[in-house]
Amino acid sequence: MKSRAVCWTQFTKFNAPDGYKMSRCMKCGKEYEADPFLNGTNEMNVHMRKGCGDEKGTTQQLLNLGKTGVQGAGTLTNWKFDQEATRKGLAYMLIVDEKPFKFVDGMGFKYFMSLCCPMFNIASRRTITRDCFAFYSEMKDKLKRFFQICE
Repeated sequence: MKSRAVCWTQFTKFNAPDGYKMSRCMKCGKEYEADPFLNGTNEMNVHMRKGCGDEKGTTQQLLNLGKTGVQGAGTLTNWKFDQEATRKGLAYMLIVDEKPFKFVDGMGFKYFMSLCCPMFNIASRRTITRDCFAFYSEMKDKLKRFFQICE
């Protein structure tokens, strides 16, 4: 019978010396127990979602297609994960959308971030509060400089 789970495209089945059914990742070689009645395929699916250990050494860059004002046009730029930029973006989102700081402690937000950006380490709401204050101070200084130039 053919396996239906998508993870079997990246894993191979084998029997361990002690008789357990096992699976091995084709990319990194990590092994998981794979008895369909006892273990299932959840661990292998999580492994695929989070990425293999061998992908850290890749030199290929990720690309981002940005939108422009013209319909059907866009700009293609390189993208690299940046923890600080993501934290600043989170602070900006909380300010603009007028969300409470406890929003980052919510189960839904943590789940969403684990799906869309698993590399992002979600800071505590106290740290996010400091980030928002730093953003406020930065904007305040920009406005001061702007008004000094305008005088």
